[in-house]
Amino acid sequence: MGRLGNRAITLRHRSDPADVSSSLVALGVSRRWCPGLGFFPSAERIDQNPRGLSMGETPRSDERQQSLPSASSEPSGDLQNRVESARSELEAARELPRLLWVSTELRTGGAERCMTQLALDFHQRGWPSRVVSLAPLPDRRTELVDRLREAGVPTESLDAKQLWQFPLVARRLARQLREFRPTHTLSFLFHANVTLWRARRMAGSADRWIANVRVADPRRWRTWLERQAFRQASHVVAVSEDVARHYRACGVTPEKLREIPNGVDLQRFDSVGTGDVLDAGTTEATADVAVVGRLHPQKGIEPLLRAWAQASEAARRLRLAVVGEGPSRESLERLAVELGLDDRIEWVGWRSRPWDVLKRVPVVLLPSRFEGMANVMLEAMAARKVVFATEVQGVAEVLGNAGGNAPPNEPIGDSTPGTRWQVVPPDNLVEMWERATQVVADQQLAMRLAAANRGRIESDYRWEQCRERFAALLLPRD
Repeated sequence: MGRLGNRAITLRHRSDPADVSSSLVALGVSRRWCPGLGFFPSAERIDQNPRGLSMGETPRSDERQQSLPSASSEPSGDLQNRVESARSELEAARELPRLLWVSTELRTGGAERCMTQLALDFHQRGWPSRVVSLAPLPDRRTELVDRLREAGVPTESLDAKQLWQFPLVARRLARQLREFRPTHTLSFLFHANVTLWRARRMAGSADRWIANVRVADPRRWRTWLERQAFRQASHVVAVSEDVARHYRACGVTPEKLREIPNGVDLQRFDSVGTGDVLDAGTTEATADVAVVGRLHPQKGIEPLLRAWAQASEAARRLRLAVVGEGPSRESLERLAVELGLDDRIEWVGWRSRPWDVLKRVPVVLLPSRFEGMANVMLEAMAARKVVFATEVQGVAEVLGNAGGNAPPNEPIGDSTPGTRWQVVPPDNLVEMWERATQVVADQQLAMRLAAANRGRIESDYRWEQCRERFAALLLPRD
């Protein structure tokens, strides 16, 4: 509390206590009472109270006089300039975003990595941040949690393990909202979006909610729930135009929707090393083609294996590396044995740096049944791989619509038409194998496509572009 004229006012600082304290010291006045700025710094933000005043208590006139700088010690003009400078600094600090990041979990998936990198970048700018995971923090594959904690970003779990815990987890998240008092809350993935919707109602939160949607999931009950939830959201950020179109059709108003594609940190791919080990004495996969991602029915690996068994003899001679883990691994391994393909497959498992392992593999396959905008596709392109992908959400935006059966003969530029031959219809995975066979056999074709893919990422999908689009939502300009 403080005084401005005869009126008491309240001001909650959103800046670092040390910054506020140093500004007051620069004026040569008490840390507890600041007549030059006309307010009392909150006791929770300033850790010194030399006179032991209670909150809201006004110093006696003799104490106020002792707090004022001596008129003889400093020219009045210089003092006024310093007062105005400190006032501007504190006003700017008050307006900094205070960010709460909420994710379903913090394993190393595409959405989680995007959220983590945003939180780290904005924390580095001085924007107070806190990260909350609904699920328990991972006890392995802890890369994201380690990076957040090493940077000093508070990272917590609400310990959600079962669906029936939803009411309890929503109450815990409501407590986070009340304690942290964010200016903006950003949620990623379906369960985080729906839980935050409930928590904000419990907390009576007045923050700006930016919900992020990553896939166009066709299940109606999910889109119905999200449509109800997003009525509270300030913005709904879709990862691709296809995903935005899906949510417009589901009833999210165009005024709320924003499209912010994923971005790739190109420096990671300019210094690809050999940091992962497959087994004793081996650091790189020896395959011709690779599948990278979570082993889950959504990723379409089962139909890909069945199509492989039906492909030409040359295609069946290819060697496949499968990089990833997931609930489908055992069933996929059994299927490979049934189809007689098990001796052609290298089950690599999960790797934190998959492109180190796949340094010499020229082709990546992405047979997904639905996506938003697959990070694996963008990263493979940045790593100068040829990427054959099914024509699902987000793919056409990057590579173009499904191209003809013949590969391009002319040198390929960085435009979409030059890369569209890498897109195949979802119901023709045999064709994906045949095209991969052509690329493996034709090094010049592989190099042309790889260069075009890298150019596409450099042009439109750099990480800096993604980050600044989010920043524009948090600090809109008039």
